Formats: sequence, C-alpha cells, structure tokens
Amino acid sequence: MKTFRPPLRRVLPLLIALGAMAAAAGPLIVTGAVVTSQRAADGNVITDFVITRVLFGTIQGTMTSESTTIVHADGSVNYKQFDTCVCVVDGRAGISHFRSEGNGPSMPGSSGHAETIQDGEGALAGFHASLDLVSFPVTLYSGTYHFDQ
Repeated sequence: MKTFRPPLRRVLPLLIALGAMAAAAGPLIVTGAVVTSQRAADGNVITDFVITRVLFGTIQGTMTSESTTIVHADGSVNYKQFDTCVCVVDGRAGISHFRSEGNGPSMPGSSGHAETIQDGEGALAGFHASLDLVSFPVTLYSGTYHFDQ
C-alpha cells in the first residue's frame, strides 16, 4: 500500500499556524575561535576548532562548538560540528545540543544545517529545532522549533 506524504513546504505553514511548530530566526556572532589541531592530507587542510558564539533572535544565548573544517585544494569547504548552547527560547532557559554540517565554495560563504540531537536540559528539556545556516557576510539562522508536551 502506498502512503500519501504531502510536501513539507505545504504542511509546514499549517503546523506553524496550529502551534505545533514555531518559526525561529536570528543572527549569531563568532566571539572566539581557537585552533586545536591542523593537518594536511591529499591537498586538503583539515582544522579542528573550538568556536564560541553569541546567538540573538528567537534563540538567545551562548554556544560553544567543537568543529572540524576541511578546506579542499579547490578552495571549497566542508564542516561538521557539535554545538552546546546555553540559551533561552520562549523564556525557557537551559542547555541544548546541536549537530551542524555544511559546505560552501569558500570560507566564509558556507551554508549548512543544524539539528538538535538530544533532549535539552533544564527548561529546554523537550526542545527540538531544525535550522538552516547561511554565513556570509553575517551568519543567520532560520527554521522551526517546538517543545514536546
């Protein structure tokens, strides 16, 4: 039996209108980056960082990220990172964890996606978010979030 699955772009506005999901958007600013290791492999430069950021907008707070960035010989970039956010969403304060991945033609200028990967802590228990990231000239996030009942 075939299951009907409506396109997300049609369902998402309805879910937001019903309150099941809410829109999230805002800028984030890098406040520090420390290189923890760097190596070369096959013409690529692989760099591990610890990055700190401040988030504004729907999600407000500070984020610390463990990031691995690969700059390829052609200048293109891939990154993966684990993010811990001490933040406030809808007046609820706590800790949330994200997994982010992205790529781009150069650095800066990458785009990516971040998803919460486990339940939050404190008042952010049950917080889930799916965010798109664009990082030039300023990093902006946009997407949706919700809280479990």
